Amino acid sequence: LVTFFADDTTVYLSEHDSFSDLSTILSTWCIVSGARFNVTKTEVILIGLPSYHTSIATMRFLQPKRPSYMPVKIPANTHIAADNKAVRLFGAHIGNCITPFIVWGPRIDKIREGLHCWSRCKPTLDGKCLIVYMIVGGMSQYHTRVMGMSAHIEKTLT
Repeated sequence: LVTFFADDTTVYLSEHDSFSDLSTILSTWCIVSGARFNVTKTEVILIGLPSYHTSIATMRFLQPKRPSYMPVKIPANTHIAADNKAVRLFGAHIGNCITPFIVWGPRIDKIREGLHCWSRCKPTLDGKCLIVYMIVGGMSQYHTRVMGMSAHIEKTLT
């Protein structure tokens, strides 16, 4: 399954798919279309048991579950996302074993910095209202839509 959005491409491979086949297809497509993939931005997010994540991250080999395929080494310039590390995809953060704090922590810090910056100019009550809409609402609305917001995060922001 492949999805394209502007200049981003997302590919989902099953255990029966070959990373090598994907690389060949993308290389051919780039030659024909004149496009160029930024392969240094390639991220691999592993799905499955934690033991599978560890073995793939350590050995960097994918073994498609098809008898005719040999294991394929994941190129060294391809980043494999570790557990507890979120990968950003269209503004959403995805990955294995990620918690709301991992996703929301940097966003909350940025909101606090913005509010602190605006508090130094001594805004009026109307100004404070606009600042809250702009900073808290503006920096959290899309993120809440794509990631959800736990009660703990909501309480932190209010």
